[in-house]
Amino acid sequence: MQPQVQPKQQAFSLEQVEAQLRSMRPVDDFGQRSVGMYPQSGYPAPNQLPQMVQQPPQMQQQHLQQQNAHQQQAQSVQQQQQQKKEKYKGLMRKFEKDLIAKIQIANLVTEDPYKDDFYYQLFTVIKESPVPTKKGLKPLLQTQLVKASSVSNHMQQQMKRLIENRKQRPQREQVSLEGALGKISVQSTKNPKKTIQLTEIAVNVFEKQDYKSTLLAIEKVYKIVLVLEQLKRQIPDEQEELVEWFLNKLNTNKQLLFKSLFLMDQIPLTDAHPFVNLLNYNKGMKILSRVFRFMSPDQIFAVYSTIFTRLECLDVINGDKEETEIFLSTVVPQFVTLASDLGFGRVNQLMSILLERHNMVWMCKSSCGLSLLTVLLSRAETLKQEGAKEQEQSAWSEIYNFLFMSLQNQFAQLFVTEKAQDNLYLWQFLSAMAVGASGVEHQGILITEIREHVIKAAKSNDPRSLDNVNLFLKALGLGIDAQQLAQMG
Repeated sequence: MQPQVQPKQQAFSLEQVEAQLRSMRPVDDFGQRSVGMYPQSGYPAPNQLPQMVQQPPQMQQQHLQQQNAHQQQAQSVQQQQQQKKEKYKGLMRKFEKDLIAKIQIANLVTEDPYKDDFYYQLFTVIKESPVPTKKGLKPLLQTQLVKASSVSNHMQQQMKRLIENRKQRPQREQVSLEGALGKISVQSTKNPKKTIQLTEIAVNVFEKQDYKSTLLAIEKVYKIVLVLEQLKRQIPDEQEELVEWFLNKLNTNKQLLFKSLFLMDQIPLTDAHPFVNLLNYNKGMKILSRVFRFMSPDQIFAVYSTIFTRLECLDVINGDKEETEIFLSTVVPQFVTLASDLGFGRVNQLMSILLERHNMVWMCKSSCGLSLLTVLLSRAETLKQEGAKEQEQSAWSEIYNFLFMSLQNQFAQLFVTEKAQDNLYLWQFLSAMAVGASGVEHQGILITEIREHVIKAAKSNDPRSLDNVNLFLKALGLGIDAQQLAQMG
């Protein structure tokens, strides 16, 4: 029996072996041969590959460590985010959230939208006191300047009326003042004896109240004024119940307003007065005219009595020039209105407060202080011309003499600047002093002390300076004007 010959095994090329191995890989869901998944037979496992093909053990460990580090970092970030969300979780219930939402919406809803509309309220105030427009000025600044100029013009016109009325009165026999100014010559002019000049620095010895508490007090006054103005627009019909409710609410808010100004509080003189401190802010000065609409004349007199008593607390009197125009356009006009109805007794009372409490030289170096004094002097002269009682006139004469003695030898020092516009209130005050002079002696002292300033202003070409000098010369009754005085030299 012949031995069985085994068939010779066919040799496969490398390409044929790789193709057969690829055909043995499993197919995935997308019809592709998966890479890295090997059958259990016919294809060697990775650990059976030659050593040169396998990945080194150190690199495998580093790769695993990196994967673990990334997983731990991602878990920590996720935990932090979860903790942040849970930090405020459960603090507010749904009912509380709805309540807060209702409160926020309620502030946007009002029965009367005009009450809470700041611009409408401002429009109402401007509409009630119309002011002529001027080009090139902003509305608010324009209003302040027009008010200040109107006060100045009113005081000047009143002074001219007083001078004209005085001319109509029978002249008393007195020594002639002709030639009192002397012959004007540069070579022969002699300076009057000068006092020792000391540099004075106005220092407010009182510490200001807390800034926040002062602003809160001003806001409280504003709120009460808005409520009163709203009530004023909602006057009820003639029904008794509504009228009684309206009057009760109106009187209650008026009492709250007067109380919010601290006028009845007993404040030591060593402390700054809270009401006067309100006038150191723009909002405090501007609200004053609206406050006076709901106050009686006696209450308004109490306001200015407090201001006169505590003038040292006002920044405008202590040299703050930035707020001077606002004070002159808000506080002074209201005082002019009050003074026009004051009797001689109250005029004497206010002037006595100023003389007892304050240094007149210090007060007369501010435009605001000069304007307040001029208003009182003008009112007193008007009452004298109307025929006041002899007892009241006698009391005023003593007050005037004390005022004049307080300023004697200091009149020339009141000219702190050479600008005609800044000296307007000073010339008005000097004219009022000249009109109210009780004799030739007072007028002679006044002329002697300010002679140089009179001559200098008369020789200037500034129309304002000439108007100021003319007003003063007419008050003296010399019968000459600034132009004639300049030609005398």
